[in-house]
Amino acid sequence: MEALYHNTNRLLQEVTSYDLVKIERSHTPEEYSEAEAVVVQKLDAIHSNCNRLDILVNKEPPARRVNAKYRVDQLKYDLQHVQNSFGMLQHRRQDANRNVEELLGAGANILQGLRDQGSTLKGAHKRVLDLANTLGLSNTVMRMIERRSTQDKYILFAGMVIVLLCLYFALKYL
Repeated sequence: MEALYHNTNRLLQEVTSYDLVKIERSHTPEEYSEAEAVVVQKLDAIHSNCNRLDILVNKEPPARRVNAKYRVDQLKYDLQHVQNSFGMLQHRRQDANRNVEELLGAGANILQGLRDQGSTLKGAHKRVLDLANTLGLSNTVMRMIERRSTQDKYILFAGMVIVLLCLYFALKYL
C-alpha cells in the first residue's frame, strides 16, 4: 500500500507542479493537446490508484487503518483540487479561442465591407469621369484626379496592411 500511495502522491505532484504549468504556457494547439493528453492520462491513473487505495485501506490493521484512511482521503481531496484547476484551464482556453474566432469574424466582415465600398467607389469614379468628360474638364484636371485616386489607393493598401498586422499580433499574443 505504501508504494502505491507514494507513486500516486508523486503523480499528483507532477501534475500540479509541472504538467498544469506546461498547459498554461503552451502557445500552439499541438503543445496544448499533448500536455492536455498527459494530464488526462495522469489524472486517470491517480483516480484509479485512489480507488485501489480505498480497497487496500480496509485490509490494513485496525491500528493503522485510521491514518491510512486519512492519507487516502487527503489524496482524493488533492485530486479533486487538481481536477478543478485543470477544468478552469480548459475553460479559460476555450474562452480565448472563442474571442479569437469572434475577432476573426469581425475582421472578415470589415474586409467584406471594404470590398463592397471599393466596388461602389469604382462605380462612382466611373460616373464622375463620364460626367467630367461630358462637362469638358481639361486634361490637366483629369490627370490630377487620376493621380489623387492613385494616392488614395496606396493609402488604402497601407491601412489594410496595418490592420492585418494588428490582427496577426492580436491573434499571436492572445
